[in-house]
Amino acid sequence: MKQLFVNYKNTQYEFRFLELSRVIEIFKAGRYTYSMKCTASLFICNCPGSFYHRKCWHSEMIAEVMNTQEITEPWIDWAEEAGIEMYRKEVRNYERYKSYANVSGSSSYV
Repeated sequence: MKQLFVNYKNTQYEFRFLELSRVIEIFKAGRYTYSMKCTASLFICNCPGSFYHRKCWHSEMIAEVMNTQEITEPWIDWAEEAGIEMYRKEVRNYERYKSYANVSGSSSYV
């Protein structure tokens, strides 16, 4: 796992790169907020800026996250497993929402 702390617009952000799952978790002011998944060597962010404008400042931080030194502590494996489960839960919730929106006929949000 690699960690990077950034102060952006007077808010503390923490980027965690989980190498096993190829996911970057983004914490804003100590709370899990966004994630970036690596697909075909590109990281895709799930923040509103990326969704609506197809760009976000989080993607600019990828090079810095990759250049930080890897943390090798015993608790890292547990953190990576928890991160993988958090990401999977997020995907399952999105899939449920998507299927509910399609069934109820209100596909304007999907």
